[in-house]
Amino acid sequence: MDGSAVAEKQEQQNESGQIDGATGPEASQHKLPRLRRMFFGASLMSLQPVLLSAAMLPATAYVIRKLGAEGYGQFAIATTLVAAWSCLTNLGLRGTFVRSVAQDPGCAAVALGEQLSIRAVLSIVAGMCAVGACMALGYDRNVVWCVLISASGLALVTMAGAMSDLL
Repeated sequence: MDGSAVAEKQEQQNESGQIDGATGPEASQHKLPRLRRMFFGASLMSLQPVLLSAAMLPATAYVIRKLGAEGYGQFAIATTLVAAWSCLTNLGLRGTFVRSVAQDPGCAAVALGEQLSIRAVLSIVAGMCAVGACMALGYDRNVVWCVLISASGLALVTMAGAMSDLL
């Protein structure tokens, strides 16, 4: 075989998913670390909500104890109103953003700017809707303040989510 035939064969093997012309057990050994990293990352992503819930259980007990039944009820209503309107912060934009960056990584900065801008406006709209619902339902001033604080937290979480999609 001449040099060009060897190079062509290696190129065909690389296109077929084999690394550096490895065949058989060698090819599977190259794929194993990547598969192990993928499972490790997936397990961390799955473990994060569990750990967060475990940490929030004593925090919730502390908040209930400090606020009392009425204060915690107001807090719960406020966070529930914000959570109910939080669906406005996405509207299917996440998938579109991830696909556009995957197709053209060079446009990531512009796409991130657009994503942050649109989702910031949607977060403000969601917060305003939650405050409006709070006022329309005639809740106490404390609940309105809790809604405003929770809505600002929603805006920050929405921005962080958009930036983490770029990773």
